[in-house]
Amino acid sequence: MRFFIFPFLWTIFLTVLCGLSGNSFPVLNFMDYLSFDKMAHFLVYCVFTFLWTQAIFKYDDKLRSLKTALIICLIGIAYGIGIEVAQKYLFVGRSADIFDACANSIGSILGLVLFLRIFPMRLFKTSI
Repeated sequence: MRFFIFPFLWTIFLTVLCGLSGNSFPVLNFMDYLSFDKMAHFLVYCVFTFLWTQAIFKYDDKLRSLKTALIICLIGIAYGIGIEVAQKYLFVGRSADIFDACANSIGSILGLVLFLRIFPMRLFKTSI
């Protein structure tokens, strides 16, 4: 279970960060904010997917497959979209942004791609 410490902590960090009021962040000019905000979403979800994929692959050798990695990536994408929906309906002082959801999704996909580049397919189970 020690493999899941960092992914769980990262998920808690991500959830708390996304739930903070927009007033909690420093004020930047619009274009700086736009690029910083999207890059932050992109990077946070990249790390999210990478950490969860790594933890699950270390936890059980039977789960080492491209199919598992793709499912984890899809969960990351769904979580990112879910957080945006929660920002619209649950979190006070937050609003949903379709471009944030896109940045979250692209970040999750990149997290998977990075994982696959660092840990080549030869380390996976042969069945997909």
